[in-house]
Amino acid sequence: MRKIIRVLIAGLLLFSGCKPQELSLIKNLGSRVRVSTTDGFVYAELAREEEQIFISDEKRYAWYEKGQINSSQGDYSGKLLHGPYVAYYATNKQLKEKGSYAYGLKKGKWLLWQADGQLKETQQWRRGQKNGKTIMYDSLGREKQKIKYHNGVVVERKKGSGLFTRLKRIFKGKKAGIDKKPRTEKKPAKGKETPKPAVK
Repeated sequence: MRKIIRVLIAGLLLFSGCKPQELSLIKNLGSRVRVSTTDGFVYAELAREEEQIFISDEKRYAWYEKGQINSSQGDYSGKLLHGPYVAYYATNKQLKEKGSYAYGLKKGKWLLWQADGQLKETQQWRRGQKNGKTIMYDSLGREKQKIKYHNGVVVERKKGSGLFTRLKRIFKGKKAGIDKKPRTEKKPAKGKETPKPAVK
């Protein structure tokens, strides 16, 4: 009985000496998971309390159950991902994907990398839908394509606009036998006369 009382007193003294930050870490125990996948591993945080959330049939939810991270459209079963999400390649421990979830839905800026560490894509998410610019990069890290989304729908699509991309398009056209025609003066429409220069 004395041992139990001593342990309780020691525990009470330990927790009473903790700073608020340390108490929040103790409170969050069990809400962070590490999951091994076929091509790497993931660190993710889970929603602590099961709050009642409105489920949308169009949105894809990420959730954790029985040591696996799953995703499904329109519903979930398990604990929703909520907070930072970081995935790594198994072969070289390079970053693969980094972003954040809010109750199972992707939010904010997401970054995706190739296995060699080169940036592959940047995305903007809002409430589980792409919203804003998504930029794709080639294997050398140059901008390849830019797509603008609004609530998951493509609004605008642009190919890379860098000097290298423009030169590549020009040379591709010449190799295919397509030469750009030189600019000529516009001919006036029928019935309209062109003004003649005044003679001095």
